[in-house]
Amino acid sequence: RGSLKASTLREDGKEAILAVLEPGHWFGEASMLDGLPRSHDVMATRDSEVLGIDQATFDRLMFDNGFARAICVLQAQHTRLVYRLLEDSMLRSTRARIVSRLEQLARGDGSLDGAQRNTVRISQDQLAMMLGISRQTLSLELRELVGAGALELGYRQLRILSLEQLRALAQE
Repeated sequence: RGSLKASTLREDGKEAILAVLEPGHWFGEASMLDGLPRSHDVMATRDSEVLGIDQATFDRLMFDNGFARAICVLQAQHTRLVYRLLEDSMLRSTRARIVSRLEQLARGDGSLDGAQRNTVRISQDQLAMMLGISRQTLSLELRELVGAGALELGYRQLRILSLEQLRALAQE
């Protein structure tokens, strides 16, 4: 239960938020598979409860075909997400990247339920960090989306009024 963020921190203190982890997410499995140190930090963004398993238990579970397949599927999902984010950063406009990320967050950033939500509970600072853009750039783009009637801003949240309109605005 709760909410976590996976992030990385540069030496100069700048943070990049890579994902929002909600109930049902797994994380840390790559290190369990390859034995290397974890490559990112995971921190609670509100009171959370996390279930952890040790290496010996994980190794034993990997002998179960269903569990091993689930871990393979999870790794495939993570790989697809990384490629999509890389593609977004290389080929899409800032506005299209913002809309894509909002849409992803509205689905729970890949959570198991996959249900579309209208309200994305995230601060503008956090969203800017996720996108690797300045808070000012994000603010300008969000104002355009609000002005078009596709989005509504609230305290530490964004409300999607029209996903179709957001998608259309991303194409402009």
